[in-house]
Parts: sequence; C-alpha cells; structure tokens
Amino acid sequence: MAERRQLGQWGERYAAQMLAGKGYRLLAQNWRCPAGEMDLIMQDGDALVFVEVKTRRGGWPGSPESALTEAKVTRLFAIVEHYLLQHDLSEECEWRVDAVAVELAADGTLRRCQHWPALSLDG
Repeated sequence: MAERRQLGQWGERYAAQMLAGKGYRLLAQNWRCPAGEMDLIMQDGDALVFVEVKTRRGGWPGSPESALTEAKVTRLFAIVEHYLLQHDLSEECEWRVDAVAVELAADGTLRRCQHWPALSLDG
C-alpha cells in the first residue's frame, strides 16, 4: 500500500510539473471533502481545472486511464460541486475536469504522460 501511495504521489508531482510547463498554476493538491479527494486543483487562464491523476507502473493490470470509470468521473464532478460551494464560487465560473495518465516502465522510467482536458459526464 505504501508503494502504491508513493507511486501516486510521484505521478501527481510529475503531472503538476507537466501542467505548470503548459502555463497552469497549482492552487491545491489532494483537496478533500465528503465526496472524496481531488488530486490537483490548478488555474489555466481564467479557468479552474480539477485534475485527476492516474499513475501505473509496468506489470500492473490495466492502463492508468482504465481506472477512470463512469462512477469515478461522476464522483469527480461531485467533488467539484463541493469545492465551488466551499469557496463561494458560482457554478457559472469557468471550470473543467481534466485527467492525466502517467505510466512508468517496470524499471521506473517514464513510459508516457498523457493529458485529457475537459472530461464530461456524457462519456
């Protein structure tokens, strides 16, 4: 479990740096509420960006993005609602939910990092 947590934290740091390189600004990391946890909350221009990061190491079953089930995406949107309410932000403010998949080879070297902007509940 500790190795999995460390791998996830490494992936989140890598994703935050990658997005910062695209001009995003980190606002919060591992933000928790009753609906769950958002890995990264960033700002991209005027938009709030809520980022789910999935990290896998070679030999683990499934790709990182295979963990983004419909139920998981629905939960991410519920977390966004909590954040907007807690921070007195209108749902009309510009926001989106992004995902980043980080995949490492079995030896720990980066195999790929892929960013999907603007996930939707429509699939």
